[in-house]
Amino acid sequence: MKYCKHCNEPAEEIQRPRKSVCNDCLEASRKATRRRHYYKDPEKARADSRKWHHDNKEYCSKRSREYYEKNKDIIAQKQARYYQANKSKFSKYQAISRLRYHTDPVYRKHYLERCKKWRENNKEWKAEWTRQYERKEHVKLKKKVRAKTREFLANGQIKKKDLCESCQISKATDVHHMSYDKPDSYKDILFLCNDCHMKAHVLASLKIN
Repeated sequence: MKYCKHCNEPAEEIQRPRKSVCNDCLEASRKATRRRHYYKDPEKARADSRKWHHDNKEYCSKRSREYYEKNKDIIAQKQARYYQANKSKFSKYQAISRLRYHTDPVYRKHYLERCKKWRENNKEWKAEWTRQYERKEHVKLKKKVRAKTREFLANGQIKKKDLCESCQISKATDVHHMSYDKPDSYKDILFLCNDCHMKAHVLASLKIN
C-alpha cells in the first residue's frame, strides 16, 4: 500500500509515483496554482481561460454534460435555492428581456431561432413540463377566467372594442385581464393590440404603474 506524502492517507492510485501524490492532493495543488495565476494577473487569466475554452469546445461540452449527469440532483437544489433568493432579480431580467424582444427585431429573430432549436432538441422534456405546468392551481384559475370572458364576449354581455384602449391607434386583437383572483376578474379587462398587451405584462413584471 502506498501513502500520499501530503495527507499521509493510503492511496490505491498514485498520480505521481516519484512524488507519491494522491488524486485529491494533486487536484488541490492544481486549483491552488490556478488561483495564484488568476490573482497575479486576473485579466490575463480570464483571457487565457476564454482562449482555452474556445480552442477546446468539444472537450468542455463533453465534460459539462458528464458533470451534469453525475450531479443532477445537487445542481437542481442549488438552482432552486438561488432562484428563491433572487426572485425579484429574475423577474426584472425577464421583463427587460421581453421588452427587448418586442422592440428589437434582430434580437427577436435570434431569440426565436434559439427557441426553435431548443424545442427540437428537448421535445420530451418540454411536453412533461407543459403537463406539470397545466396542473398548477393558478394556471387552472386563469383558464377558467379566460373561458368565462370568451363566453360573455360570445353572448354579447361584454362588448368588444375596435381600437386598442392604450394607444388608440391599432386594432384591438387581444384581451388583457387586470387580475385573476377577484370574483369579477372576467369583466376586469382591457382590449389591447398585441404590442400594448406585451408592454402591459412587461410593466406589470417591473412593477411600474
